[in-house]
Amino acid sequence: MNGLGVVEKLTFALALASKALKRFPTFGFDVEKREAIIYDDGTELFTGTTLKGIAQSVVGILQNPERSVNRHVCVRSIETCQKDILKEFEKATGQEWTIRTDTSEALLARGREKRAKGEKGWILDLLVGQLLEYGTGRGIVVSHADSDNELLGVEEESVADLVKGILG
Repeated sequence: MNGLGVVEKLTFALALASKALKRFPTFGFDVEKREAIIYDDGTELFTGTTLKGIAQSVVGILQNPERSVNRHVCVRSIETCQKDILKEFEKATGQEWTIRTDTSEALLARGREKRAKGEKGWILDLLVGQLLEYGTGRGIVVSHADSDNELLGVEEESVADLVKGILG
C-alpha cells in the first residue's frame, strides 16, 4: 500500500483452473463422452487452482494486505498428472474411459500450424503442449513450499476432490 492506503499493484500466479479441464477437451478429458487424450506418457506433473482456491486467495489477500500487496502472490490447489486424473474420473464414473494417446510435440506442431493458417484454437494447443511436454517441468507454477497458500489460507485439494468438483 502507498501512503494513502491504496494498493498500487497486485499480481497472482494461478495455475490451470480446474473448470478448464471440463470446458476444453484439449486438456485431455472429454467428460461428456468419457474419453481421454493422454499426452506422452501422461505423467508430467502440473499444478492447478480451483475456483475455491482462487476465492480463498482473494479473501486471504484482503485479510493480509500488508503481507500480500505490491508483490507477486503464488497459489495452487493441486499438483497432479493426467494419469492420476484419468484414474479418478474412471473411479468416480464407474466406467472405463476410451483412451487415445498423442504427443505434446504433435500438439505443439498442430498449434503452430493453426496459427500460421489463422485458425482458431492455436493458443490452447500451444498452452497445453507447453504445459504437458514431458520432462520440462513447465506445468509446475509454484511448489507447495514456495507458494503463498499458508499465508492466504488456500488448502491443497486431492485429485478425487478435483474430479468431484468437475463432475458436480
